[in-house]
Parts: sequence; structure tokens; C-alpha cells
Amino acid sequence: RAAAATVSEKYGEDVVIHVASGSGGLSETDYSRMYYICRGYGFGEDYDGILLSVFADGYFEPSVRIVASGSAAERMSETAERRLVSRCEEALKDGEAYKALRGWLSQTEHMFKTGRVPRSPGAWIGSAVLALLFGALFGSLSLARAAASMTKPAAKADADSFLVPGSLRITALGDRLVSTDVSRRYSPVSSSSASSSSSRSSSSGRSSYSRSYSGSSGRSHSGSGRRF
Repeated sequence: RAAAATVSEKYGEDVVIHVASGSGGLSETDYSRMYYICRGYGFGEDYDGILLSVFADGYFEPSVRIVASGSAAERMSETAERRLVSRCEEALKDGEAYKALRGWLSQTEHMFKTGRVPRSPGAWIGSAVLALLFGALFGSLSLARAAASMTKPAAKADADSFLVPGSLRITALGDRLVSTDVSRRYSPVSSSSASSSSSRSSSSGRSSYSRSYSGSSGRSHSGSGRRF
């Protein structure tokens, strides 16, 4: 009761949990609605609030009904209602009444805060497994379809069988000289270099004579020569 009052004060919604042994001949939904109205639950003119009715007569498995009014009804979608009911019923069937009611309060507070009820861990795991199976099946079908559409080449020992007769031509080509380009450069020679060169030229072409001398033998010798 204290936890329900805390959620009620925090979000401005009347939060009620009711445990009944039977529905008094009415449907469980009609009984829950009449109980909420007749007991004067709800805040304001629109009776803003939510009621959880747990029916446990001891003969059948417990069942759950939810009635929402005013702004609480606007916050709760069909998916949120289905999740709230199914999770509470599952916990009650396991004999964990306290855990079921505390879980319902926590999930209801989450709905007031975010506008939705989160999925259970089991639902997340189931969705992940289904996604993996679907992906594996789709991938296998796509791979099989791609493999069927592919043509596998047969092995050939002689590569000449892959050549089309007359499609391969080998032509001998030679290198041809198209043009030549000759460049000349003129370098001026200085006068000193020219005279030196002229001196070398004249010296290389002049005649040289040696003087006559007398040897110890008493004979006179003379000689001439030209260097080039």
C-alpha cells in the first residue's frame, strides 16, 4: 500500500490494487470497472487512476484485470496493458504474489514516466533468437540461389581449346627512326689561347737541326729531323 501511494503522489494518478475471490456473477472486467467507480477511486473529474484486480478463488489459476480512467487511460496503450497483465499473471502462477504485485507497480510507474512498458528479458531473448534464425535461413537461401545461378567452368588439360581459331594474330614489328635533332654550340677562343695554340701548331711542324760536333773518334757528325 505504501509503494502504491508513493507512485500515486509522484505522478498524480490514483493507483489501486484489489484482490477478490470472485466476480459476483459479472465478468471480471465489468466487476473491476464497477468496483473502481463505486468505491470512488480516481482523482479529479475524470477519475484519473488505474486499478489492478487480482481474482484468486483457490480453484482456478489466478487471473488479472486492469481498469484505467482519465489521464491514466490516455497513457496506457493496448500493448502496455497486455504486458502488464501477462507478466503479473505469470508471476502469480509461480506462487510469487508479492513479486507479482511489486513488479506490476514498478512497470506501471515506468509507463507513467515513459509512456510504455518495457519488454521482459525473456521476450528480448526470444526476439534475438528469432532474428538470428531468420537471418541464418535468409542467408542460406540467398547463398544457395547464388550458387545455383553460377556456372562452374570444367577443367581443361589443353589451353588451346579456349582459343577461337583466327582470333590470335602475332605480327613482327621493327623500330623506325622518325627524326633526328643535332645541336651545335660555338665557344669563342681568347687571343692568348689562340696564340698558344698557334705556337704549338707551328712548333709541331717546324724543322729542328742539331749542331755538328766532333767526337772523340775524330769524325764529324751532323743530324736533322722533323717532329710532327
